[in-house]
Amino acid sequence: MTTTPVKQGSPPQLKPQFTQPDGWHWGSFNNSRGEGLRYGWTAPENPKGFVMIAPGLSEFCEKYFETIRDLRKEGFAVAIMEWRGHGLSWRHVEDRQKRHSDGFENDVEDFRLFYNTIAEIRKDKGLDAVPTALLAHSMGGNIALRYVHDNPDSFESATLTAPMLGINLSGAQKSILKPLCSFFNRIGKGDWFAPGQGRWVETRAKIASKLSLSNDPERRDVSAEWMAWNPDLQVGGVTYNWLLEAAKSCDIVQNPAFLKAIKTRCFFAIAEEESIVNNNDIFDAIEHMPAIEVKEYEGSKHEILMEKDKVRNAFLRDFKEFAFKIS
Repeated sequence: MTTTPVKQGSPPQLKPQFTQPDGWHWGSFNNSRGEGLRYGWTAPENPKGFVMIAPGLSEFCEKYFETIRDLRKEGFAVAIMEWRGHGLSWRHVEDRQKRHSDGFENDVEDFRLFYNTIAEIRKDKGLDAVPTALLAHSMGGNIALRYVHDNPDSFESATLTAPMLGINLSGAQKSILKPLCSFFNRIGKGDWFAPGQGRWVETRAKIASKLSLSNDPERRDVSAEWMAWNPDLQVGGVTYNWLLEAAKSCDIVQNPAFLKAIKTRCFFAIAEEESIVNNNDIFDAIEHMPAIEVKEYEGSKHEILMEKDKVRNAFLRDFKEFAFKIS
């Protein structure tokens, strides 16, 4: 495999709730191009549901340990993967700091392979009849919508937190985004950092998290603590080609015909204090979807699952009720 070996242990400053859950299993698989992707899973005795997590940009398995612990405690099995270019999965370019992309369609295919990998594990463990729900965040929400569009029978439901249906840009920025990124791609510089992007720096990451990601002083630093402790998890800013491929994928998931064809029940969890994705694009999209629920979470920034207890607990209750119809 081409994945990086897992570093054992946890950052010493993290509370137990943010560390590896009971019964945790690491795994990896190769996609059709021979690129290794890391995943992890855990299951309690006789789970009443199975949750598969599609994380967001720059995220990795360890960041979700608290959520996985909470779901396991509620009786759910959970599995999560890391996209190419993230965590300890394969990276696109030699400089691991660059968040690059060669097309979101490749990530959709990787998620299909992840689904099949977990299906084999479920069958081996006698869990193949357990209902399955998809939980996706931000960029993962974009990929998740494309997956359920193409694979309508995979999940009982799909819950998307702050899904990236559009990037939060001004009108002028949006008009120039694709032409600019296409130009740099044509001249062979698509893997350059985009303007304002750069290498990961702990202090800068924590400031950005405070400003844009979460109002909770502990949870918003969990990702940075893991990255500081294990530099192999680090990833910096996005490249021109990541922006180009993200814009192209957003065009796909904003298409009314595409949205009308989605048959999976979807729940859109929207952050009131959003500054990363474009909430207007989400509200526009749901007008074209046949089976959706939506809720805006007051007092939440982009990362609802890393928010203060009031917001986070409310979302987890809503997710459980929607995903498996459990009150």
